[in-house]
Amino acid sequence: NLGSFQVNLLKSSRQPLTSLEMGMVSASFKANADGSFVSSLSLLSLEIVDSVTIDTFYPTVCRSLQKAHSNMSRAFHFQATKNKDGDQEFVLKMVACEIVASPLLLFAVRDFFKLPDRVQRCESASNPIVYESVSGDEDVFYDAKGGSSTVLMSMHKPAPTTRLSLSANANALHKDGKVSDKISSAIVDAWNGKNQQKQHWKMDFDISAPILILPANCVDPNAEVLMCNFGQFTFTYGSEALSPAVTDWFNSNPRSRKLDSEIDHLRLVMSNLSFTIDTLGNSSGRIHDEKNFDASTSVIEPVSFTLDIGLEHTVSSRIDTTPRTCVVGVLPGIQLRLGPSHVTKMLSVAGIWTSNLSKLRGESQPEAPILLPVNEECSDP
Repeated sequence: NLGSFQVNLLKSSRQPLTSLEMGMVSASFKANADGSFVSSLSLLSLEIVDSVTIDTFYPTVCRSLQKAHSNMSRAFHFQATKNKDGDQEFVLKMVACEIVASPLLLFAVRDFFKLPDRVQRCESASNPIVYESVSGDEDVFYDAKGGSSTVLMSMHKPAPTTRLSLSANANALHKDGKVSDKISSAIVDAWNGKNQQKQHWKMDFDISAPILILPANCVDPNAEVLMCNFGQFTFTYGSEALSPAVTDWFNSNPRSRKLDSEIDHLRLVMSNLSFTIDTLGNSSGRIHDEKNFDASTSVIEPVSFTLDIGLEHTVSSRIDTTPRTCVVGVLPGIQLRLGPSHVTKMLSVAGIWTSNLSKLRGESQPEAPILLPVNEECSDP
């Protein structure tokens, strides 16, 4: 077990900028002489605090929602099990993570890691502590309690040819695709070995995608906020019986020859994908679930769909052994609410963040579009 820990970033004036707070991390592995094993990894919680924006409605810009958004006590949990016969089971649970784009914090983090040119070193507003250590000029030991720093040793700079050669080798490796090919080959070999040895796999994945909150600013209660909930994904394999629709398809399309084959069931469910527009005062502190969903602020109401997949695999050596796959999907109606006020608010927030991203990249600012006010008396569809 690794106890909880906290990482703080400080400005050059020693004022807090942001902090990363991570709960307890647990990892375990137990192997037996017969080849069976049990392995697990879990994370209790995760938070990133904004210490730059004063009077912000979102003091925590990134947080795991295991307490308010689900019945899970941990933010992340993974477990892999294998018995002596080679049967394997994988369990993955991950709660949603609320991510808030705070403009002032992004600019402060950019300035924290900014390394100026040598000539402009004294004129830059970057963090001098980071410059001393990251630039490679010096290796610095900083005494947080005493408030002083000591130069330990000078670092020899690598020749430009060395950096170029490393970059060229990395690009060549990426272009050749050796890593991805090896991973794909390993997965295919494991799948073929499973089918030939008649081993069973079980997978139970419950993954809640991030919830992205994009505010015009974080301090004005009347500021517009775009909220995108990417939903929850449930993936199960080998643990449930075939769906009736998949079973009917295989029964109505039999092979010409009877083969030694099996059909595995895979189900993918996506739920609660939504997109809303609200004000900062109304959205902060809201619990992001189906019970607390406000249809009056929604652009896309919660969307869900289900895919049932039947995977046939055979171990016969006959010619007619091409595995078959049946996919049955159910996508209900999608309700889209888009009126003039929705469009105006989205364009307003998009214009603000286009300007913010240009500033973060150090680009020149384009002229902002003129948005005409919308008569709020006109009802949206």
